[in-house]
Amino acid sequence: MYHYGTNTAEKDYYLLISSMAYYISGDFSKSFAIMKYFNEKNEITKMVAYYLKKEYNLLYEHVLLNIGIQKSDFESDIEMDSHVYLSILSVAMNNYLRYLTTGNYEFIYAAIENSDDLIELCEIDNDVLAWYIFKLLNYLFKTFHGASLWKVVPPLIQDDKYVGKYVLN
Repeated sequence: MYHYGTNTAEKDYYLLISSMAYYISGDFSKSFAIMKYFNEKNEITKMVAYYLKKEYNLLYEHVLLNIGIQKSDFESDIEMDSHVYLSILSVAMNNYLRYLTTGNYEFIYAAIENSDDLIELCEIDNDVLAWYIFKLLNYLFKTFHGASLWKVVPPLIQDDKYVGKYVLN
């Protein structure tokens, strides 16, 4: 996927995609080893890296910084696309974090829907690298939902008042 001579911006995306692919396959040591080599220069790669590293405090800070930012003067179409991607990604990550803390299924479904929207936008823009990132993120959201303690624990503990305490601890 990554080849010698690729410019630095693309190299970072290739490394992030590789790291995400290793993460999905369960090879976490390779995933984190690759993460050491890419620069988190833009907000999209920072947010995805914080998600993978489970640095939820930093992720939440970046979500708060980027959610709802209105900007109208763009120097290029690429800058405008990046802004739209970042806005939707911030909403998706916020929904994911809300699911983590509440267990409300609507939030994870909203995060999955947001990532579906990002995939569709990337297809329209023919942005292959961003498409890979958001497709892998979508898969991670769906996988997390299936294996989440919020889904696994309730059938085992019959009393609802203990489920939230157990999962959050």
